[in-house]
Amino acid sequence: MRQTDIQSIIKASEKKQSGEKLTVKEARLMAGYRGKEMAKILKMTYQTYKRRENDPSTITMGEAEAFLGAVGLDFNDVDFLVNM
Repeated sequence: MRQTDIQSIIKASEKKQSGEKLTVKEARLMAGYRGKEMAKILKMTYQTYKRRENDPSTITMGEAEAFLGAVGLDFNDVDFLVNM
């Protein structure tokens, strides 16, 4: 795991504890998935997944539900509208 990923996980953990919503990337990292693994779970190419992660407003409801199921969170935990 890269140092930047570890720092992102720590930041995400602090955000979750304070009640802030996580980004899609933060939620994925906290669940321990790499981008390629999440793409496979969501049955999409890695390139498509990265576009969705970079602009979560493009994620469909079905994709969001599958993502949340994989990471063990609910809609109140993840911000699908923020464009990071």
